[in-house]
Amino acid sequence: MKVDLQKMVSSFSCPEELEALRYFKQFNVYETVNLNIDAYKKGNDRNNLYRNSYYNNQEIRISKIESTIPSLNIVSTKIINTMEGTSLEGQHLTGKKLVVLGEISLSLLVTYYINCNKCNNIVKEVKIPFSTFIVIPKDTCNEEIVNLRYLIEDISTAPLDNSKAIVSITLLIQYLEEH
Repeated sequence: MKVDLQKMVSSFSCPEELEALRYFKQFNVYETVNLNIDAYKKGNDRNNLYRNSYYNNQEIRISKIESTIPSLNIVSTKIINTMEGTSLEGQHLTGKKLVVLGEISLSLLVTYYINCNKCNNIVKEVKIPFSTFIVIPKDTCNEEIVNLRYLIEDISTAPLDNSKAIVSITLLIQYLEEH
């Protein structure tokens, strides 16, 4: 099954594109990222053993975390047969669901201090796997091209302690009825 993935562009001044949503899923993915290891690697220098031991014994404190625009990659999709009816939440169940496995990739730009006096920066590459399902029309075949579009609605980063941060992303994936 081939997937055609498009990025959805929407703004608050032009929300017409979001009103047409029919078969979609909105969800959060998050990941706890350990930043201490990368800070130590940056400080490691094979030619200078003193520097290795210096950085490994110091306390690292995160000052600022910024993120780049994430990219979404669909790894696998599969159509499965399910029950027809209405769920307890009132969602119409057609008898088919599209299972989507993917990952979100982004870079974290981290500013940190070692013993409160030396400012350093690292770039941490993060990949966050996810899985979800979307209720799709009953007459969808397994051999078709699956047309999806996505919108990354929010990216939040926050330090959890001196060396860890959490990355949380809210996204929407829509199945398009295009044949």
